[in-house]
Amino acid sequence: MFSPLGDLPDDEARLAEQHLLWRGCLLDALDRLGVGEGLSVLDVGCGGGRLLADLAYRVGPMGRVHGVERDPSLAKQAEASLSGVPWASVEAADLLTAPLGAGWDAIICRFVLSVLPDPAQAVRRLLAALRPGGVLVVQEALHDSLNVFPPNEVIRAAMETSAGLAAERGVDLRAAGHLPATLVSAGLELIEIEPKVHAGRPGSLAWRWCERTLLGQIPALRAAGALDADGEAALRESWAALVDRPGALVMTPTAVVIAGRRPKA
Repeated sequence: MFSPLGDLPDDEARLAEQHLLWRGCLLDALDRLGVGEGLSVLDVGCGGGRLLADLAYRVGPMGRVHGVERDPSLAKQAEASLSGVPWASVEAADLLTAPLGAGWDAIICRFVLSVLPDPAQAVRRLLAALRPGGVLVVQEALHDSLNVFPPNEVIRAAMETSAGLAAERGVDLRAAGHLPATLVSAGLELIEIEPKVHAGRPGSLAWRWCERTLLGQIPALRAAGALDADGEAALRESWAALVDRPGALVMTPTAVVIAGRRPKA
C-alpha cells in the first residue's frame, strides 16, 4: 500500500509508479537470494499482480507462482494479468486466515505487514508455509526520509498530520526498522537488509509518486477533520510553488528489503 491513510484517488497510477520505483531493488535481492528458475514462490498481498508477472517470468514453466490478495477486485485484476501463464495462479483470500500451503521456496510480502494489527502473527504463518531453507522476503517502508527541499512549513505540517492520523489507525510508519527483530523472534535467520531511497526533481518518477501520495491524502484528512478548506488551499498553493522553485527536490520514504531464511534443522 505504502500510503499511510489507505487507498487514494487515482491510486492505480500511484501504485504503478510505486512498483517502478522499488521493483528494481527487490528483484536485485531475489537475484542475490537465488530465487529463480524452477522454484515455487508465494506472493502474499499481491494487489493487482504487477510483481506476479515478474515472478512468473523469473521461475519459468518449471516453477510455480501463486498470489494471495484480500481484495477480490484486485485478485481478479491480477489473475487477468497472468492470462496464458499456466504456472501462475491467484486466490482471493486473507493471508491471516487462508490456508497458505507448505513447502514454498520463497514467500514475498510487500508493503503489507505495516498495516496489519499483529505483524508477528503474520510472520509466524508465513514461516510455517516455507520449506526448510526457504526464504521470506519482506519489503517495507521507513517513512522518516519522506521530505521536500527547500523545506516548507505547510507541507511539513501536512505530512506530520497525516503521519499522526495513520498512527492512530494502527499503521506502522517505521515498519522497516521493526521487522528484522520480528523475523528473528519468529525463528528466521536474518540474511538480507537492503535500503533504497529515491530523490527527484519536479516531473521525475519520484516526484510524481510523492505528489500523488501527499495531495491524494487530502480527502482523508478533510474527512477526519484534520484539515480545513483554508489548510487544503494553503497545501496546494505551497506544493505548486515548490514545483516552480528552481532546485526543488523530494526524497521518498526508504523502502527496505528484509529477508530471513527458515533453518533447515
